[in-house]
Amino acid sequence: MTNTTVPDTIERTTDLAHPVDAVWAALTDPAQFGRWFSQEAEWELRPGAPMRMRWDEYGTSLGEIVAVEPKSRFAYRWGSEDRPLTPGESTLVEWTLTPTADGGTTLGVVESGFAILYNGPEQHVDNTKGWAEQFDNIARYLGAAA
Repeated sequence: MTNTTVPDTIERTTDLAHPVDAVWAALTDPAQFGRWFSQEAEWELRPGAPMRMRWDEYGTSLGEIVAVEPKSRFAYRWGSEDRPLTPGESTLVEWTLTPTADGGTTLGVVESGFAILYNGPEQHVDNTKGWAEQFDNIARYLGAAA
């Protein structure tokens, strides 16, 4: 059942001064991802592969990689440890990377599926705040790594 009072998506973009190669590695290499997004991350970079992300504060989230389009798109289903990774039980996260004229990268994320998510209203609020923090985190991480 679709909840028409909850927006279905969260969308964010930012311009980073770092080349696509560096941003792609920060998103898709679990060791790097774990340094800015969570405390730990594990996966094999291929569609269908399971993902695991752990935070000291929030516990463990699971995912499944949906798409790997090198240096342009990385998508995965994201959910909790105790629920299936299906629509209504998880969201779809889609990262896009676009090179800029000055050698940087426009990074975008769209997380969708909140209108049918079992805890959509609460999760939409929490994840909106979370994406703002994560965009700050990746910019800080890439700046320190440069």
